[in-house]
Amino acid sequence: MAGPGSAGPEVYDSSSEPLTPQKGDFWYDGSVLRLRRGAGWLTIGGDVNALSNNISVVSAAVVSVEAHAVAASAAATSVDTRVNTVSQQVSVLSQAASVLSAGLGTVQLKVASNAQIISGTTTTKISGLSASVASAAIYQIEGNVLFNMSVVDTTLFNISGPATTSVRLKWQIGKDQSSQVVQHVQAFGDNASATISTVSAYTAKLDGVIVTGAAAGTVQLFAFASAAGADINIKKGSYLRAYKIG
Repeated sequence: MAGPGSAGPEVYDSSSEPLTPQKGDFWYDGSVLRLRRGAGWLTIGGDVNALSNNISVVSAAVVSVEAHAVAASAAATSVDTRVNTVSQQVSVLSQAASVLSAGLGTVQLKVASNAQIISGTTTTKISGLSASVASAAIYQIEGNVLFNMSVVDTTLFNISGPATTSVRLKWQIGKDQSSQVVQHVQAFGDNASATISTVSAYTAKLDGVIVTGAAAGTVQLFAFASAAGADINIKKGSYLRAYKIG
């Protein structure tokens, strides 16, 4: 049976071949769809129902892919949200750390990484035990010098710093609580001293507060002996710590 219109291709749906087909006509015999090409037919499709079913399967697969894409997009959004949440939490922690740092002050810790020997009566820097201080600031100073002497002698310790600084420091020198010599100093350069035996390890502990003036600078620990020929053996692990508290 011919389709509507006679000016264009005809569509035949008979079970037998059309008698006078023209080029470009379609013929569907109930199972196969063909296109007229010259003197013959070109099969362009099988069972239309099967084709329709295949199209439905492909359509369902496309829908499934779209659903997975939507789910993946939702998951990505969830991850982005969590990342943003973590980022915000990190920001809060960073701000808290800044507040903590501003409230409690920054810390400088300097440690003697090697043993060193300070000989005789020359006032000598204890290498590595220094810290920078800002102007118009308050610092808690804490330190512990581990040492022993080469001979029985008096050892002396002191600390230097920027001018116009108010100093309130305490030295505790000895090998144990009962033998400690406690001395208070109220100016940079004031000496704290104790007579030391050679047989034991000793400590010189420092604790106190300095209030700097208009000038910034460096606080530095020094040591020397009271007599020539006496060596002070500074041990690895001695330290100086400065907390900026105001």
